[in-house]
Amino acid sequence: MASRAYGAAGERRLPAAIVVPRGLFLKPPPGPKPTTAAAPAPTPVRVFAGSMLPTRPDVMRRILDRFGEAAVVSTTGYASRELASYDSVRHFPMQGSMGFALGIGLGLTRAAPKGPVVVIDGDGALIMRLGSLATAGHLSPAGLVHFVLDNGAYSSTGGQATVSPNVDFAAIALACGYPRAASCRGEESLDQALEFAHAADSTGPVLVRIMISLEEPEPRERPAVAPPDIALRFRDAQKRA
Repeated sequence: MASRAYGAAGERRLPAAIVVPRGLFLKPPPGPKPTTAAAPAPTPVRVFAGSMLPTRPDVMRRILDRFGEAAVVSTTGYASRELASYDSVRHFPMQGSMGFALGIGLGLTRAAPKGPVVVIDGDGALIMRLGSLATAGHLSPAGLVHFVLDNGAYSSTGGQATVSPNVDFAAIALACGYPRAASCRGEESLDQALEFAHAADSTGPVLVRIMISLEEPEPRERPAVAPPDIALRFRDAQKRA
């Protein structure tokens, strides 16, 4: 039944569901009793300081230059418009599904692609799905490199403020099980932050929050390739990698 549903979903490009009775799946065995031993000291968040904030296009260009032929997933909005302008079959500019970039990237790591998987997230999008950090930290896949571009605004919908000034994404990632996380607060230290992420891409996941400017250059046009075609060519590119 499961194989038929999977085959139909792949052939028709439509969702499929399997309804199962309660109790079908085995419950995990009870874990050990909690102890009173002191918890290990948390890994500190690396901070790369500076003054001038880079723009989103500049940060994305430098990420793509650093990570070459990596599989890249971008969050919805201006980030995906920017990524689509590079027109690479190794890129997945997500559209519409706000908050799910990390989930898609995590799925890619489970499919064991060659090379790192880079997720370019946004502050507002990740706030919508903070629970995905816990899943990524629990599974702790090697090669997952997670960037959060944070300008404190929902740029593509009018520039409304997010609550990101109250959210320490790097500290939350560490608390959720990411072994490494950092925060970059200036263009002068961006190369150091990218090197920090690149050095960890085989042992990940790693999260780097990059503060970016509210200044918005003229936004790119929406992707010319339709979303189903983007998904198909991206899938085929992963198979060939």
